[in-house]
Amino acid sequence: GSQVKAILLGADPGTTNDKRFKYVFKLEYGEQSSYFRQFIPNLTAIGVNLENLYVQNVCRNYFDRDTSMHGKDWLQCAKLWTESLRDELDNIGSLRSIPVLISAYIVLEAVSTRNVKKAEYYYSSRAFVKKNQNVLGRTLIPFFRGGRGKYRLNTMAAREYAMKIKTLIDMRNR
Repeated sequence: GSQVKAILLGADPGTTNDKRFKYVFKLEYGEQSSYFRQFIPNLTAIGVNLENLYVQNVCRNYFDRDTSMHGKDWLQCAKLWTESLRDELDNIGSLRSIPVLISAYIVLEAVSTRNVKKAEYYYSSRAFVKKNQNVLGRTLIPFFRGGRGKYRLNTMAAREYAMKIKTLIDMRNR
């Protein structure tokens, strides 16, 4: 297969409709997965696709409702999973310097060791989270979906941020 260029980190496999998935983001359906498909335009903008992406969730256990419905309880649970996630990524040698694309603000909160700024800050300032500011010990790239389009990287306004991400990924994959 292709060399992994980036890690995409999701929250958990829980849904309100009690569906069970074989793979993270329901990737048994590949790019047709309704949970993954929404990332494709942003992944394309940074030169990454499903073939060169390592995808994982912070929490591996199933929840009975969507992540956003748990509030601070979800963050407490996520903290229990972050060490095993770090170990998993550390044990895959090729992933040691690979940046992590953070799929949702709550995921950023879960793996950060410092208070995180508002979601919009990371896009407007083009900021990444440094290795020493998170429990994974890797560069974190806010890569949120949704937001009624404000996080789209294929727009002129976001072109600079998309290029910054692509440059980092390309640099780490030499």
